[in-house]
Parts: sequence; C-alpha cells; structure tokens
Amino acid sequence: MSGWDIRPFRAFRQESVKLVFIRLMRDVVYHHRYKPEGAALWMDAEDSGTRRQYLKHFADQEGKAYLRRFYAKYRNKTPQEAMDLLAGRIRSFPKRLATIYRSVYPHRDLAAFRDYLTEQRAAQGLSAEAVADLYEKYFPERFATFHFVAETPYETLMHLKEAQGRRVMRRRLRRQRAAP
Repeated sequence: MSGWDIRPFRAFRQESVKLVFIRLMRDVVYHHRYKPEGAALWMDAEDSGTRRQYLKHFADQEGKAYLRRFYAKYRNKTPQEAMDLLAGRIRSFPKRLATIYRSVYPHRDLAAFRDYLTEQRAAQGLSAEAVADLYEKYFPERFATFHFVAETPYETLMHLKEAQGRRVMRRRLRRQRAAP
C-alpha cells in the first residue's frame, strides 16, 4: 500500500530495508482509515463527562499503584529503618539529609542532628555553624508539613488537615493586614 492511496504493492523484495518503512506507512494508513472517532471526540472535549470520568479513573489507578508500592516498601519499618531506606536512595547532600531527618525527627536536638549527618558522612567539611544553620533552615514547621513516616495514617491525616488550616489562617491574616 502506498501512503497516497490504497493499492497493494507486491513489487518489493522481502529483504529490502525500505520494507520496514512501507509497513509503517501501511499502519498509518490503516489508523487513519479505521481510527476510533468516539474516543478522540470525548478526549478532546474538556467539558465531557466521559472524559472527566476516564481521567478520574486513571488518576485513581495511578495513585493506588503508587501508594501500594510505597506501602509495601515502608511497611513494618521503624521510623529509623524507613529513614535509612529513604536516605540510601538519594545522594548524600547535607540539604537532602537535613530535610529527611528534620521531617522524621522534628523535635530532636542539634547534637542528634549533627550525629546523623556525621553517620551519613555528609558533615565532612561543614562547620558547626553550617550544621546549626541546616538544623534551623529545614525545620518542618517552616514548610507546614506533617510527619508521615513516624506516625499512623490516621495521625498523618489529622496533621495534614491541621497544616491546611494553618495555611488558610495565614492567608486570611495576610489579607487582613493588607486591607486598608
């Protein structure tokens, strides 16, 4: 078949390099000849209920698959084991390790933080002042986060709702201050 009309070609050698491209062109012609109009129409229409339902189903499936993998990986792990597993998957940059440590153990002191960085070999070349700066800079409350590794799913949900409430209140306070 040619790309211009639907006529079979039989004058090609089976070992020809061009045969691959001819077959590809045949597939393109078949696609345009028999393409499913229905799916293309509802996927292009933004206000389509079918599209919304399909995308919701797709997002739910992807989310469930991610959560299943995450849960299987961190299931039955202590906070320390989960943190070690996570830290083992990244390059040991002080900022990254500080984020992980301060998210899991937000209330531990500076000495424990310094010990962790030393244990992970990330404190080499850092002054005591730089370690203290990392400790303060990556405090979770600054990011309105919650402690997802250290607690149960219910407590995580409660922390998330609490963090959302704090963000809403901060926005309201900013608006009130900005209002004349």
